[in-house]
Amino acid sequence: MLYAGMSSFDSVEKARNWSRHSSREDFSNSTSSEDMASILLSNGDFDEYAGTSRRTRARTFYSILLMSSRGDIIPVQKKAYGQIVFTRNGF
Repeated sequence: MLYAGMSSFDSVEKARNWSRHSSREDFSNSTSSEDMASILLSNGDFDEYAGTSRRTRARTFYSILLMSSRGDIIPVQKKAYGQIVFTRNGF
């Protein structure tokens, strides 16, 4: 592993040509968009479905963006404090 030097916080930094965003995240998983949409629509709460893992939340959010852009589901702000629920397009 190559090291570029020490930071002011005495932590080792990686070389400048190394990027933590160098590999694309694979968002394909065993849950299909239709399955995820039905789970979200039955549950209706992103926080309950997505869980606490940052990676799981990112994957779920990205999948929701894809489904929203296709018009499969529509995220709706239910309450003034920001709870988001999902409705199927056309209902």
